[in-house]
Amino acid sequence: MNLREVVPQVLEALRQSRACLEDGPTVLVLSHKGKRVQVQVTQEGDWLKLSTGRVWKRTVKLPARALGEKGR
Repeated sequence: MNLREVVPQVLEALRQSRACLEDGPTVLVLSHKGKRVQVQVTQEGDWLKLSTGRVWKRTVKLPARALGEKGR
């Protein structure tokens, strides 16, 4: 699975959820190509870090402004 394929789905799920990333990491379970995928989202300063895999070793970093509202 290519983590970049689920980035739009993760961002939309974060916009709709009431999770506050400043309180710590958030784990989302998404459906992708008929399989369940766990994605851990953490905020590191002005960046969002999206990780997946059994030991969270596949990682993508995005600017926090990708969410639209800073600090959400």
